[in-house]
Amino acid sequence: MGLLNHLTLFVRDRVQAADWYVGMLGLEVEFELPETGTTAVRDPGNFTIFLAERSDLGSEPRCVLYFQVDDVDAEYDRLKGQAVVVAHPPRVEPWGYGPGFVDPDGHTIRLWDQRSVS
Repeated sequence: MGLLNHLTLFVRDRVQAADWYVGMLGLEVEFELPETGTTAVRDPGNFTIFLAERSDLGSEPRCVLYFQVDDVDAEYDRLKGQAVVVAHPPRVEPWGYGPGFVDPDGHTIRLWDQRSVS
């Protein structure tokens, strides 16, 4: 399939969360998107965690998993032919281009490929 490359954690305060991940775990801030309430932090192996603000953390899924694949469109075509719940087809997002799927517990799984970030 693909390589788990980054994920989104929903947090109450992205700045406070980023300070914690940087100060406590030694991650570095990769970029910030204040307009979407997101700060990205990454580890030395280039695994990125998007810290996305959400006012209510309630019972909704609390993370989004991103898999890097060789070809987003080909993998989307393969998966949509299976018994997979499609959240959205490939589209341009702030993080790149790709589709979204839903796992059996309601978590979002997103695919992207390197060519989509150029």
